[in-house]
This record gives sequence, C-alpha cells and structure tokens, in this order.
Amino acid sequence: MAVPRSPTRLSRGGDRGVGGLLAGSWHGELTAGLGSRPGDLVVDKCRFDAFQRTSLEPLVRGLGATELVVCGVATNFCVESTVRSAIMRDFAVTLLEDACASTTPRLHEPVSAALPAGSPRA
Repeated sequence: MAVPRSPTRLSRGGDRGVGGLLAGSWHGELTAGLGSRPGDLVVDKCRFDAFQRTSLEPLVRGLGATELVVCGVATNFCVESTVRSAIMRDFAVTLLEDACASTTPRLHEPVSAALPAGSPRA
C-alpha cells in the first residue's frame, strides 16, 4: 500500500529521501538570486510555522521588533501558519500579499482571512 504524500511527511524527508527540504540539501536552499549577504540574519526552519523549533522569536524580540512583515511561498501552509503564530505571540503583522504564492489562486486568496479585521495588508 502506498503511503499518501503529505507536506509534513515531505518536510521530514519523505518521498525525496533523507535530505528532502532540510538545511544543506538542494530542496532546502534559497532559490538563485535570493541568497543572503554578510550581516543578514538567517533562520532555518523545519515546520510550516517559522516560529516553531527555531530561533526566530528570540531573534526578533532581541532586535526590539513589535511588527513583522510577512511574505513567502506556500501561502496556505507556511505563510498562514507563520502569520497566525506571530499574532498569537502579540506581534503586529503586515502581510505582503503580492509577495506570497500558492499552487493555485484558490489556495492563496483565503490567507487574508487569517489576519484580524483592520490588520495591514500590502
């Protein structure tokens, strides 16, 4: 019996082998042109929510940040999970909707609903 594909399984290596979507693997690398520069702060993540099991929260709190601007890929998974998590951690959140993407518009569009009424969208 075939094991169903799931984003969680893939994030652990799943069908792509042990290195799938892990830091240092081809799938875990930034796309060409989006590399970091000296002095950039880089946080590797292994879950949909960028706060879970990462150093992101202490890093941004240490910088004195109270508002986060969020963009990314997999709007309906990673972006939405991170936005909700940031709100639960009392950050003000601005979602850059034009800098987010999902595999279809149907999956991308509802993410704005994750933000409370009156939250900024750009």
